[in-house]
Amino acid sequence: MSNILVFLHSNYLLHNAGVEKVVLEQQQIFNDYGIDFFAVCPIPRIKTIFGQHVPLPTQEYVIIKNGEELGKYSFSELETYLLGGEWTAIIIHHLRNYNYTNSLFKMIKSLSQKAPMFFYIHDFATICFNHVLMKQGKYCSHNKVGLDFKKCCTCKFYLLAIFQNKFYKKLFQQIQFNKIIFPSEIVYQIWHTVYNQIPTTKCEIIPHQKFSDKQIPNIEHMIDKIKIAYVGYASPEKGWNFWKRMVDELTGFSNYSFYVLGRSTVKIPHVIQQEVSFLRDGNDAMVKALRNNKIDIAVLWSKRPETYSYTFFEAYISGAFIITSVDSGNIAYMVEKMHCGKVFGSENECLKWLKNDSEVQRQLELFFELNNERPDKLIANNKIIEILHEST
Repeated sequence: MSNILVFLHSNYLLHNAGVEKVVLEQQQIFNDYGIDFFAVCPIPRIKTIFGQHVPLPTQEYVIIKNGEELGKYSFSELETYLLGGEWTAIIIHHLRNYNYTNSLFKMIKSLSQKAPMFFYIHDFATICFNHVLMKQGKYCSHNKVGLDFKKCCTCKFYLLAIFQNKFYKKLFQQIQFNKIIFPSEIVYQIWHTVYNQIPTTKCEIIPHQKFSDKQIPNIEHMIDKIKIAYVGYASPEKGWNFWKRMVDELTGFSNYSFYVLGRSTVKIPHVIQQEVSFLRDGNDAMVKALRNNKIDIAVLWSKRPETYSYTFFEAYISGAFIITSVDSGNIAYMVEKMHCGKVFGSENECLKWLKNDSEVQRQLELFFELNNERPDKLIANNKIIEILHEST
């Protein structure tokens, strides 16, 4: 029996975010191939410092086998279990919430000598402690990516970032990963400016999903009003504050109705809110919500570079017109590549466009006329199986 070992930063059976969704889909892929899937997750201990949630040293870890928890382990117990195992391949999805100690480094190095090892770049934690590269609410790396005293010395994360960056530099210098895997071209371009010593032959771009071959007619749009939806969980870095401003400034326009599809504990007047969870409702929960509510415009206003964005692909196959920020990374990249919306340079530019509601309606009518079909569904990308087969 083949065994895959995976490291990630949180329990993917409990949490409802992007990396966890990737790991859950990979478990299903490997299990379908008759491969046992073991995942290691730290049990985080969090303290709030300067208004930010900062992890304290982890004391316990969970091991999950094929979606079932085996139990809790101290680091020494975890090390004994993992080094005593027989692994076909090892995948590091994320090491956030682990203790960046020499003991962790030695364990990973020992494991790399037992089986092929792969490292996923889901965000920028390998570059900075602030894994979304934001400073004072804005993307901080327009001019230069990576730690720099002049740029970073006033950032509250700088000292933590120096310590964490030292660990990752050592990791990529001393461990020969079979592949570094990226979910998009844009994250590869940003990451490789810092880790340019890694040969391009070691880097592989594998989107998390593929489009199904089957095409279906787009849903009927603009039946009554133009339906605008904030898609995803409510977070300032995802554009939540701009969304609230948008609703406030557009409420008087009779052509618009407003929706939140995702997670938010804050109720906004004049907004229809629907909680959406892939853990509860399945991987296609957001696509169904977008289609069932007949959303015309999906607001994906991330204020920092998204390395993939499930919500983009969900909004795309739902047939919605997508509006986003120039700083949104793979969202802006894909909107321009797929010609499926508009990329704005600022909030004011976006609001100016929306306030010309007759012009918005004209552009949407043309868009929906030209885009009358969409892929039926998204399928988890199983290319990782091919990559592992080539390495074992």
